[in-house]
Amino acid sequence: MLKLFRRNQQAFILFIIFYSFFSVFNVYVVRANQPNLPIPFLLPFLANYKNILFELDNSGFILSIFTALGLIFAGFYLTRTSIKFLILQRRAQFPAIFVISISSFAFYQELFSEILIAGLFILFIIHRLFGIASNQNVSLRYLDVGILLAIGSLFYFNIIFLLPFLWIAQFTFRQFNWREFLYTLIGLALPFIYILTGYFVMDISIKEMVNILFQWLTLDKVVNFTWPMMASLGVYLFVMAIANLYAMRKYATAKVQLRKFYQLIFYLFVNILLMFIFIPSVGIEIFILFSIPTSILLSSYFSECRNNFMNNILFILLLITPVALNIFG
Repeated sequence: MLKLFRRNQQAFILFIIFYSFFSVFNVYVVRANQPNLPIPFLLPFLANYKNILFELDNSGFILSIFTALGLIFAGFYLTRTSIKFLILQRRAQFPAIFVISISSFAFYQELFSEILIAGLFILFIIHRLFGIASNQNVSLRYLDVGILLAIGSLFYFNIIFLLPFLWIAQFTFRQFNWREFLYTLIGLALPFIYILTGYFVMDISIKEMVNILFQWLTLDKVVNFTWPMMASLGVYLFVMAIANLYAMRKYATAKVQLRKFYQLIFYLFVNILLMFIFIPSVGIEIFILFSIPTSILLSSYFSECRNNFMNNILFILLLITPVALNIFG
């Protein structure tokens, strides 16, 4: 299978599209009798679109299509970024397939989440940050990065806690510059200034919105780690350990800029992990964000590893495991 997907990109792309729709709609079909339960209070900012869609007829079907298309776009965009900045030495679509498969873990308890839209803005941020690495001058791109993070947080506010990742990125690519630090804060503030101004003009209580936001942030989302899910995650952790050993060998001889890219991916993973551990309102939907750094790591391995029986089995297991969990778990 690895040999086919490396050589035949058209077949790989068609398989990714099929895999995305199958991963989403098998959950929708299996749980068709389960009611869609929106969060029982007004979501902050733009995140309330989900509660509005839940009121429509066939809302589950509409959101399933939206989820599948969103995953396809996110996967191909991450693939484009990885190839453009030479993180992947071969032009293969492996990041796209792994974004979909790892995100499928989130469907085990929550099929529809506003974090999918927020995740797209994280992809745009990564693309902008990678572009900064080759420019040693003071960059206004940090203003863009702050704006993107703020807009994404309007859909899923918890990603505002990725702000430390943006500051670490500044230290990773160059020496600290107070202007770039300030650009990030200004960019972060601008969308909120606009939306709060809109609330003021429309006579919407800002105090009430702050209370709702606090209520949402303190909402305790319990992640049910069942034995099937833990076994499925164990498969991924095992393969990720192999991919990490391969990346460490590659890291030792890589160019300086490529090393910085790998560092940035690692910092993103750590920041997301800390969010999952310490922020009560972060639930199983966080796997959609986890899919970004882990997809790059796994893609770097499977795009260059030997085309032997064991690697093909591992690759197939990674694709089957989350789908089987959602159907039979």
